Amino acid sequence: MPKKYRLIKNGSSVKSALPGRYAGWKKGKIFGRLTCASGLRMKEENRVFFRSWEDAVAAGYRPCRHCHPKPDDRYVRRRGTIRLVRS
Repeated sequence: MPKKYRLIKNGSSVKSALPGRYAGWKKGKIFGRLTCASGLRMKEENRVFFRSWEDAVAAGYRPCRHCHPKPDDRYVRRRGTIRLVRS
């Protein structure tokens, strides 16, 4: 059975096979890049994902001060890992 991710999209929670563009920490209301070291350490039950920057901000989350996510971040999936594409 494929893994499902909880995404916040337009204010409601949906299930998706893809994690979205940003990961958030529910307890601290912080969101960051999928590759952020701080985000990778959080427990799964405290993790939520967002499709877009706007969805994260609308849900009351602030950007991570460690990875400094940008609204135009893009990712590439290669060999089972997700990597940030630098512009």
